Amino acid sequence: MHLTEQLAAERDISRRLIEYAYIVDAKDYDRLREIFSDDVDHHYGLTTSHGVESLKKMVAGYLDRCGPTQHLLGSTTIDVLDEHTATSRSYVQARHRGRGLRRRHVFDISGTYVDRWTRSGPDWRIVHRQAEWRIMSGSVRALFGRRRPPLLQRLKGH
Repeated sequence: MHLTEQLAAERDISRRLIEYAYIVDAKDYDRLREIFSDDVDHHYGLTTSHGVESLKKMVAGYLDRCGPTQHLLGSTTIDVLDEHTATSRSYVQARHRGRGLRRRHVFDISGTYVDRWTRSGPDWRIVHRQAEWRIMSGSVRALFGRRRPPLLQRLKGH
């Protein structure tokens, strides 16, 4: 693979990661197909699923419960392994503000997205995402009100 092809692949993947943040903050879940393959495996903490439809349902299940969100991705490294395969690691910080009576609550979560990418035709898509969460702060009431979600019930100290 020539250097120009490698740099073009890195740029495309970088832009797709940025677009992911805009897509989820706009709650435009159908556009997740622009970032993820139809058969993506995704692991978000204790939640593991297969397929882009499952991913859309999981993301909507969290984000539709809250008001505005802001997902920030940075400190990204991209390794293009060949013309059809790449990996990336990005820090992620996601801020969630409550909606309605919960609007005074804010919940932040920070960690790393570890992604495996495949190119089919001109487009790169994530085929595997591992979210490694490190820091949670604020109030989960921004997302769940007084009900403690099963995911957080299983995590000690949160």
